[in-house]
Amino acid sequence: MKADFIPGIYNYCDRWCERCTFAKRCRVYTEDLEAKKTKKVDVIHERISTDIEKELKKSFELLQKMVEDREVLGYMEETEEDYIEEQSDNQGNTLKEKGNVYIKLVDEWFKSNKAFFEEREEEISKKIALKLGVDEEALDHINRAFENIRWYQVFISAKIHRSLAGLKLENFEEIHFTQNDSNGSAKVALLAIEQSITSWETIRTYFPEKTDELIDIFVLLHKIQEELKQIFPLAKKFIRPGFDDVFSNF
Repeated sequence: MKADFIPGIYNYCDRWCERCTFAKRCRVYTEDLEAKKTKKVDVIHERISTDIEKELKKSFELLQKMVEDREVLGYMEETEEDYIEEQSDNQGNTLKEKGNVYIKLVDEWFKSNKAFFEEREEEISKKIALKLGVDEEALDHINRAFENIRWYQVFISAKIHRSLAGLKLENFEEIHFTQNDSNGSAKVALLAIEQSITSWETIRTYFPEKTDELIDIFVLLHKIQEELKQIFPLAKKFIRPGFDDVFSNF
């Protein structure tokens, strides 16, 4: 029986197949499983891990061709539309920079707190060995928070790049006002940011002594969130195949 795949669902997910309720209805996930069976794991993993980069490269190549075509046709005089587009570019570049800064901040925070959490881990191990009470629910919350933070750390920046690249292309195309790749990618980035903020709040709650260290991270994430909403005000209205389409469950 042919699999009931949801078209394009993999374009607007967070690539976390192990946690996805739609995994079995995703063509990419199914191909991954088939690759494992046929011992082509390395090949398929490389394709999936570089999927976003390939899409961005293709987008930029198409954009470059469009720009060259406009130059040939002599449409490079600055107009009000060109000025607005230039301002959008500047805002987009600032947003990209913030995404890259967030990646570095997270790495630096984990590096500087390595010894701190190793000590906490040792304390927990001693309690377990002495059969003392350990809050397993709290440990689960903390571990999941760390997993979320690390998973979305680079993902946010990648989706920001894709949404902005698509926006440039979509200025030249007649497409649906809301249902376009830029809004879809921006929505996924916003959801990842929300998950990250929640996860950092979990860490702050369980380790209040780290609050001051986390201020810069919280501020940066909120700035990225607000700028992304300004550039893509309709992003949250984008309907992601499967995830936001109620009929996909039937």
